[in-house]
Amino acid sequence: MVDWRKRRDRGSGKTTLIYKFADGFLGDESKFSVKLFNLREVLIVNYDDFLQRFFTLEDPQEKDSTQTRQYAFTLSESQIEYIWDHFGGSVWEVTSLLGDFLKVCRDGKVDGGEMEKIVERHMLQARSYFEEYAGLDASRTELLRELNKHVQSKGCVKELFLGRLLEHGFYAGREALLEELNHLVRNNYLCYNPILAEYKLQGKSMEIGLNRFLQEIAV
Repeated sequence: MVDWRKRRDRGSGKTTLIYKFADGFLGDESKFSVKLFNLREVLIVNYDDFLQRFFTLEDPQEKDSTQTRQYAFTLSESQIEYIWDHFGGSVWEVTSLLGDFLKVCRDGKVDGGEMEKIVERHMLQARSYFEEYAGLDASRTELLRELNKHVQSKGCVKELFLGRLLEHGFYAGREALLEELNHLVRNNYLCYNPILAEYKLQGKSMEIGLNRFLQEIAV
């Protein structure tokens, strides 16, 4: 397995869209092979499944293979930065995004305008998730406001930050508030870190979607 932990400090932290995923989820070095390239220079994508391309069970024969891989398109550095700004290191979202790019690529490239349209559709979808969740529910809407406020200012949310929701009667008590937070975790709006006892939004696109939704209802 490539020792990417030694290599990652050579870049800026944005040299690949998969470092954060690897750092958080690929702990078993005996089973996984991580294939790296510098995504700040060029992102190479093929028609195979994105995750299968980068994270595969170690194949003893692979090191001896001379098979040439066929690639579909490349993205420029500015396009990589654009993706990072909207999705961060979310491999799951980037997987879907790259599949959409494959539908519009021409001559090995993705037009900038087409790329922005596709990304915008993903942002609109993220915004709609919060509209579907909160609707006309005042308690849920206020919870989203609190979540957004603390994510924007602190990068995370802790239960201790949400006391105002109880003080103003938006939730009957601590258990009701915790159940609502658990609902958001179960439905992939939030992720929870039990070691730090903190919640975060499930990816950069969800941060953008939540902020958009709250801005729209504030008008």
